[in-house]
Amino acid sequence: MRDPRTRGASRRRQLLHIPEEGDNVTYTNSQRRVILTLVNSVFDDGHRALFSRLAMALAPGCEPAYVTHPTPQAFRPRVVFVWRPLPAAEQSLLRAQHSVFFSIDTTPPLSVAHLTFTLLHFTYTAIQTHVTADYNFDPRRLPRMTHLAYHITPGPVYGIAYFDNLHHAFADASAQGLQLTPNHARPLTVITTWPPDVHELLLWAHYHSWRLMTRCNRLCRMMTFV
Repeated sequence: MRDPRTRGASRRRQLLHIPEEGDNVTYTNSQRRVILTLVNSVFDDGHRALFSRLAMALAPGCEPAYVTHPTPQAFRPRVVFVWRPLPAAEQSLLRAQHSVFFSIDTTPPLSVAHLTFTLLHFTYTAIQTHVTADYNFDPRRLPRMTHLAYHITPGPVYGIAYFDNLHHAFADASAQGLQLTPNHARPLTVITTWPPDVHELLLWAHYHSWRLMTRCNRLCRMMTFV
C-alpha cells in the first residue's frame, strides 16, 4: 500500500475517516511488495513455509500479543467473502478484474493468524480452481493478488483484495454462493463463506449485507489513494 504524503491525500483520508500513519497504521511500499510476493507464492511454496513470514509482514511487532505461527486453530477461521467484478475503468487502474471483500469472525490472539491463513488459502484455492478448470492454462496468467487493504480490530478482521485472472474461481463461487439482488449491492455480487456449509454464517451475511457492503465500499475508496 502507498501513502502519498501530500496535503490533498491527507485531506481525503480525513474525509473518509481513514487514520494517518502511526503505530497501528502503516502505508509502505516495501511492506506491500513483501505481502503480495508471499501471498502469490503460496501455490509453489505452501501454506506452512510462508505462514510466519506473512503474519509478521501483515502485523510487524505484534508478538507476543498475537499468534504468528501455524496452529490447528489458525487453520479454522470463519470468514464471509463478498466477490465483485470490477468496472472496466477500475480494471486497468488496479491491474485486476475482481475484488474480494472479507470479514473474519475472530478475536485476539488469533486475529493475525486467521488473516494470514485466509489470504494464503483463498489464493491457493483460486489458483487450484484455475488450474483444474483449464488444463491448457498459461502459468504466467494464474490468479494473482494485485492490491490489499485490511483492518485488524479487537473483534473481526476485515479487508479487501484485488485479483487478476480470478474468473474461474468467481464462476465457481457464483454457482455455489449467494447472489445478492441489485437492491442490496451491484449486480453479480456474490457472497460465500468458510466453512461453506455453515448456514447460520451465510444467513448472517445475507441479513447484514448492507454493513458488509459499507465496509467494502469504504475500503474500495481507500484503495484509490493508498
